[in-house]
Amino acid sequence: MNRYTQPLWILLLFVALPLISFGQGNEDDLGIFDQWTDVGKTGVAGGAFYQSSEQAYYLKAAGENIWGTLDSFGFLWKRVSGDVSMEGSVTIVDLTEAPHRKAGWMIRASLEPDAPHVTCAVHGDGLVSMQYRPSSGAETKGIPFEVKGADKIRLEKKGTVFTMSAAKSGEEYETKTVELRGIEGPLLAGPWVCSKNVEQLEAARFGYVRLVVP
Repeated sequence: MNRYTQPLWILLLFVALPLISFGQGNEDDLGIFDQWTDVGKTGVAGGAFYQSSEQAYYLKAAGENIWGTLDSFGFLWKRVSGDVSMEGSVTIVDLTEAPHRKAGWMIRASLEPDAPHVTCAVHGDGLVSMQYRPSSGAETKGIPFEVKGADKIRLEKKGTVFTMSAAKSGEEYETKTVELRGIEGPLLAGPWVCSKNVEQLEAARFGYVRLVVP
């Protein structure tokens, strides 16, 4: 993964200070998104904010995983209906050493831990995958990518077809697609992060974010 290269003071303040210092609940601090939610059982509260001078979103969260039949992670989301696409750069800050700490984009049916979803995942060890739970309480499935350590990701929904694209900077996108009929709107869409540890925070930075609802 790319190492964190933005001004260090922003990262240190974000991780160290309570959420109230970043105005959780103040819509102006969340850019184009509606709300931050710690989904499932997370032992440490996370949070998010928009740094307008960088046009970047910072997220921090604990959480065991987005896998199996139940999820535990931090989610910055916007309510959408119909088709939607999201794209941008992603950098895991590497506060932890868990190989499968991860971050990416998500389209989710609800904030319930067992909700259906389609997820772009970039892991701390470089693994890139498209993950999805086709119905409430179902086992999560994954589609691995050939590319490793991608720092540009895109997730798109057109009707019942979901498409993930991932690439390293300067390289061509690799694309995977899945068709799912159980994930209908209104939906929640946005970036997320998971530390793979319910008692420890991981952080991620999302830059050049573009969310389009036709």
